[in-house]
Amino acid sequence: MRSKSSIITIFIAVLLGIGLFLYYYKFPKEINADRTAVSFTEDGPSSTMNTSIKIKGTLYRPIFRQAKFVGKITIDAYDFTKQDGMAYIFITLKSNGINMGNLTYQSNEYPFNITEQGLIWFDNNFENINIWSSPEWKDSGHHKNMFIVAESQNYEEAIDIQKRMRNKFGKVFVPKE
Repeated sequence: MRSKSSIITIFIAVLLGIGLFLYYYKFPKEINADRTAVSFTEDGPSSTMNTSIKIKGTLYRPIFRQAKFVGKITIDAYDFTKQDGMAYIFITLKSNGINMGNLTYQSNEYPFNITEQGLIWFDNNFENINIWSSPEWKDSGHHKNMFIVAESQNYEEAIDIQKRMRNKFGKVFVPKE
């Protein structure tokens, strides 16, 4: 029969082991998706263009540390997303199953400057995606705020997805209304 102190020691060791596992394990989720999408400028439906978004990488969702996506997001309508490297997307805010982070592309050649950037909101399966690009993305031909929304096939679906995501995420979702 074990003494009371050895049972307590074993119990503490097991709790410590579980705690360390939960702290260090990243709970990876492989993502390999191809979503239909539309892009449009803030001024409305006349600028709508059909495209697709390909997502390939791993979403790391640790319990006690910052989540991040490591991989590549390419948007068919924008060549730089295929050619330039992409920085990790660190999840800066999370709310009701919607994640927000910075979408940043950088040159593959020295000095590895940032070429384009924007904000991205997405759910854990990358089924609903909202990208708010910087006003002058290469290849866009626009000088206004631009949105790329998946999984949508037209402007009305994109607006509906944005509305649902905004309702879940809250005030800092863009566009506001």
